[in-house]
Amino acid sequence: MTYNEIITKIRADVGDFPIRRYETANGDGATSLFQLAHPKVYEDSYVIKVDGTPQVENTDFTIDKDIGQVLFLTDHIPTGGDDNVSFEYQSVNMLDADWIDIINQVLSHWRRKIWIELTDETSLVTVRNQVDYDVATVATDVLTILNLEYRPTSSSPWRDIKADTNVVFYKDLQKIHIRPAFTISDNEIRIRALRAYVQGTATGSTFEPQDRYQPAIRTMAAALYFERQAAKMLETTAAVSKEKSFESAEVMFKLARQKKESAEVMLKQVRASKPSVTIPNAIAGTNI
Repeated sequence: MTYNEIITKIRADVGDFPIRRYETANGDGATSLFQLAHPKVYEDSYVIKVDGTPQVENTDFTIDKDIGQVLFLTDHIPTGGDDNVSFEYQSVNMLDADWIDIINQVLSHWRRKIWIELTDETSLVTVRNQVDYDVATVATDVLTILNLEYRPTSSSPWRDIKADTNVVFYKDLQKIHIRPAFTISDNEIRIRALRAYVQGTATGSTFEPQDRYQPAIRTMAAALYFERQAAKMLETTAAVSKEKSFESAEVMFKLARQKKESAEVMLKQVRASKPSVTIPNAIAGTNI
């Protein structure tokens, strides 16, 4: 699944469907900046024309989709005319970039509650007298090391490293500390670990959480959406009026709280328990 697919589902959950808009303006040969009535212009939904001729983005104009402003570039400013500049577009409450940010907030919030288990036996090898091994070559944001094994050759049986030496995983540094160190290089290392989900940066990015977590993630994302919408309501009210008109915003905040509580319950019902890790006895020193 991609971020685009999960965003589409969350938009349906909260009713953030693209709404088609059509506006016109008068060109005067001097005005280059036009403000659309509805900001949050949906990606790739807009067609802008001058005197009936479609304009080319980044050649004739640029658009700030977040605030809904169209800027005609030098030598492409619309000439004078009545309603000779037209803007056909779709607007939403949240752009895809906003939804990506919200989803990643959810994944960050629950990063120690939901994860991916991995086994890797190709990224790390022993280095003579080296005590620290960076796990960034294995995965981004490793949460827990479940087991470490080593073997001299691919035909040798795997042996638990903790049976021969001491191992500590420093989560903040993302390093495995082995002491006493190996005295021989190029032993293969097999690592079994839990890692956090890789957070997407674009709609085409892979959405990694397993299917069983999606209802909880969608519900928590909806909660954050309602919080943002409530904050926007308060900001808009304050901008246009000195009267206290917070009832709708308060309803939205209440709905957001309810969604958060529901999401936590849903997650608790499906989340897996973290595998146990055996704490080894300290090894005084062994040549390995």
